[in-house]
Amino acid sequence: MPPPQERPAERISLGYTLRIFAIPFGHMDYAAAFAPSRYTAEMHFRTSGLAAVLWKSKIDASAEGRIGADGLLLPGVYTTQSLSRHGTQQWVRVVYGGKGGPVMTAVPPYDLSRFPVTGAQKKGAVDPLTAISAIVGGMNGPADEPCGRTLAVFDGRRRYDIAFSLVREEPLAATDRGAKLRLCKAEYRHIAGIRQEVVDVSSVPAIHAEFVDVPAGSQHYTVARTIWSSFLWGAVSARLTDARLDGRPLAVAFAP
Repeated sequence: MPPPQERPAERISLGYTLRIFAIPFGHMDYAAAFAPSRYTAEMHFRTSGLAAVLWKSKIDASAEGRIGADGLLLPGVYTTQSLSRHGTQQWVRVVYGGKGGPVMTAVPPYDLSRFPVTGAQKKGAVDPLTAISAIVGGMNGPADEPCGRTLAVFDGRRRYDIAFSLVREEPLAATDRGAKLRLCKAEYRHIAGIRQEVVDVSSVPAIHAEFVDVPAGSQHYTVARTIWSSFLWGAVSARLTDARLDGRPLAVAFAP
């Protein structure tokens, strides 16, 4: 008798418009496929408009791994390719799950001797894309409360925590079928490794996000409708502009 077939993976895709001083400057697209025992995810970032002239940048990232019997996402491989505003290209690959902990390969290589991350610090950490997928898929923490968890992240160069806390819940329209809208605060906590290059986010006001539940049949998703943070030089926001499940538009109340 042939082994039972897994149900097909559901694929959710989210599109965001990025703004600074209320002016669009780029796009960020996220997509993930969740099957009973496996997951894959990818994210793409691009600048556009005037920002593409002054600050051309792009980042492509992908992750894949297993979904444990307890529902935890267990990363296997994380890969990212980036082009900085200075034209520098970087390729990073992190393989998880080995006996010695995650192993990074980078081209060009990083000198991590001044900023080491110990095996104990890496233990139990996931890659950034798996961390995002854990929020979207309601895994690696309380599914009914994305604002009540702390995610341990290791991206090959640095180890940090993202700690979420609930600010308040807000009502949604009756057409949203009982979904919840939560305003949350996210705190970046640097643990070890290279400091954040763009900005030391631990020294700026906390990042806030509006999470909205998306009913989707057998699978339940939680997505960020709006993400924003205020810096000394202005406010940066990411607003959800497209949400689809298996190619079909999702009924999500987009932020104004």
